[in-house]
Amino acid sequence: MASYSSSLPPPESPENPADNVAYFLELNNAMERMIEETEDLSVRLILLAYDVVDMRTDPELGASLDILEDAFQRCKTAVFGQLN
Repeated sequence: MASYSSSLPPPESPENPADNVAYFLELNNAMERMIEETEDLSVRLILLAYDVVDMRTDPELGASLDILEDAFQRCKTAVFGQLN
């Protein structure tokens, strides 16, 4: 995960309002990035949970995925040769 500590120290006095604005803009940007990453993780978790439910509901799905994985590996070997 990315670190979201601000590169600016907290403004110590309100004598320079530009420092306060820059500090809070940087904090706002960091918070927006954290929210976006949290939303991305939420979507991934929902999709993962959906996949788990699908696999538990339909046991044949796991077998089908294994067959597809095997076919993919054979095609990859045929196209690119042995990759070891």
